Amino acid sequence: MILSGKKLIEEMQKNKIIITPFKPENVNPNSYDISIGSALNFYESDAALEAGDDSKAVRVNIPDSGIVLKKHKFYFAESFETVISDNYVPMLHNRSGVARKGLFIHITADLLQLHHKGTIKLQLYPEYDIKISAFQKIAQISFWEVYR
Repeated sequence: MILSGKKLIEEMQKNKIIITPFKPENVNPNSYDISIGSALNFYESDAALEAGDDSKAVRVNIPDSGIVLKKHKFYFAESFETVISDNYVPMLHNRSGVARKGLFIHITADLLQLHHKGTIKLQLYPEYDIKISAFQKIAQISFWEVYR
């Protein structure tokens, strides 16, 4: 079962879920809004990447004025928030407002592991050129009960 926003807050008060920094206004009926951090990674070359090699990505800081993601180019980043969840499985979702503008936030990695500790990896794929800003609410995370 998915946790409601009210239950999420209750579980945070018991330290069963930890989100840092926490903002009460980011709590939704059944999820929590997360923000993109201050940096972005991408592969600069248009050459074919080798799946098994250690291809080097370019890392750029997102300027205060924001950055334009180019359509059909793959980017990856991390959430600004750190999430710790030893009791529930976190799942990443697009925010609908971002998705309606053609920016997909996760391509394959929507399900996180039980006992997740750290930032959330974001896979960004824009269908159109789109401007984003550091610390912008860009995705949401829900928490699911584990049956053992």
